[in-house]
Amino acid sequence: MRCSTLVLIILLMSCSNKPQKPPQSLTLPEINLIIADSIHIPDKLNTIFFSVTITPKGKNNQGIYQVIVKYGNNDAATEITMPQPDLQPILRKSYNQSFLIGFNAGDTTFYPYFLITAERGQTEMKYIKSYSFR
Repeated sequence: MRCSTLVLIILLMSCSNKPQKPPQSLTLPEINLIIADSIHIPDKLNTIFFSVTITPKGKNNQGIYQVIVKYGNNDAATEITMPQPDLQPILRKSYNQSFLIGFNAGDTTFYPYFLITAERGQTEMKYIKSYSFR
């Protein structure tokens, strides 16, 4: 009896109620997503997507955007500079497996500017036109 009382006292003394820290909140990096779109690529063996994401580069956006392209397990990234800093990029699906990045210059006309294609596991990104506003 004496031994069990001693064990009970030791157990109660070892259980201390230390104040717990409040749970830490997870802070994710701030990303200002402008545009994202994807296309499902038909494949009998795999589930493949071709996706494009456009985000502004840096905090002071000067018309520079980061373009991230994913085709299946392959990733590619580049930066594009819009013809004027105040132009917002517009993403449109084009022929087959391609996207066009363009802009509107104060009217409803879409001006194509940058082409992204993905075929047979290869990704190609290139400027297709240049514009001058004077």
